[in-house]
Amino acid sequence: MNLAKVLKSCVKNHAFFYVTLDPERALGLEDVMPNYTIICPFKSQLTDKLKRLPYNYDRSQMATVAVLEEHLSEGTVKKIGKRGTYGILQSDFVREYIRRVCGKDHVGYRKPHIVVLKNSQLIEDFCKKQNWQLLAPMAKVAEQFENKISQYRLLRNTAPYPNSFISTVRGAYSASPPFVLQFNRGHSGNSTFFIKTKKGLSKLRKLYPNRECKISEFIKGKTYTLNCLALKNGKVLTGSISEQITGLNTATNNPNTTCGNDFHSPKKLPKSAIEKIAKIAQKIGGTLYRNKYRGLFGIDVIIENSTRKVYCIELNTHQPASISFEAKLHRAIGKVPLMAYFILDSAGTGIQPKKADMPPTLLPISAKQIMYRNKSKKILSREYIAKKYKDKGLLTRVKFVKPNEEIYRTQQLNNRAIEQ
Repeated sequence: MNLAKVLKSCVKNHAFFYVTLDPERALGLEDVMPNYTIICPFKSQLTDKLKRLPYNYDRSQMATVAVLEEHLSEGTVKKIGKRGTYGILQSDFVREYIRRVCGKDHVGYRKPHIVVLKNSQLIEDFCKKQNWQLLAPMAKVAEQFENKISQYRLLRNTAPYPNSFISTVRGAYSASPPFVLQFNRGHSGNSTFFIKTKKGLSKLRKLYPNRECKISEFIKGKTYTLNCLALKNGKVLTGSISEQITGLNTATNNPNTTCGNDFHSPKKLPKSAIEKIAKIAQKIGGTLYRNKYRGLFGIDVIIENSTRKVYCIELNTHQPASISFEAKLHRAIGKVPLMAYFILDSAGTGIQPKKADMPPTLLPISAKQIMYRNKSKKILSREYIAKKYKDKGLLTRVKFVKPNEEIYRTQQLNNRAIEQ
């Protein structure tokens, strides 16, 4: 598929706005998507680079970057940023910007499509009120499958989870260590705890004795990620398997925090494990579809060291963090990335995937990305990071970096750094 030609032909009467705190999440198609705008709150190394990019095809296919910090006061942008994507969408500047880009009337009017990293009921309701088409799974369905406890209840008969049960922190004392304790919601590993001894549970018991949690058998092995897409016609597309880089001590102080993806190591997996991961993705995708879920999602699995048995450990019902990097890799080998299929399907173009264009389950090239996080206990400013970590990689796209948030990331293709 000539991706640039197909996109230009199919979505020329549409306008796409990727609204995000982090413009890196919007990358992968920026040089071939017509009428594509990235809207973010803060200027950064990345936004400066995007504005300098040459026109690869024609002016209608050049991404535009709208940075709120360049148009609004510092105080206003700070307030908007605290409310996340919903706050950005609500701002008068963004609403007027979208209206201006799409046209005031139906003469040359382009239909506005909003793309977000993660949907919420607030975002969904607001977009509906503005008559914008939101390209995202339904918030209610996504939340049910995203939260760890409700997810397990919905999928325990579909996917091979480790032996697990739902209880309270107090009730977790009935389990024999080691085990994994997870609260319903969390981010970057902050709601997952590896309990090695009963004594290690005492602090959580004092803080949250009656809080509901999921207790799971501790599986010793390596974790892998597979990005997926549930289409409107019921098909489930998958990307390429990557090993999840977790708890890298040079990148984070939290042993449970994901730090990146290695697309080379899955080549060492036995064929049976690869087939099992793909089967789990299809089964979960089918369940999501039957529950009216349409869009991107990702699964995490762990392969036990001794038995090589594959277990599902998590489902993420939003755009996976590695989608943009994976899109670069798939385009590098002449395949159509999941993000492109998501845009084409969500916008109702009628374009159907062809086998020859599909991403391979195992990437035939070596690729890796690592996210280095703030290991200090201080909040670091953008200016401080720009000086201390200059030329390290792609620097943070936010103004202030809290502990364990990303400072910079590196990306490699065939053992060579990708220019940031």
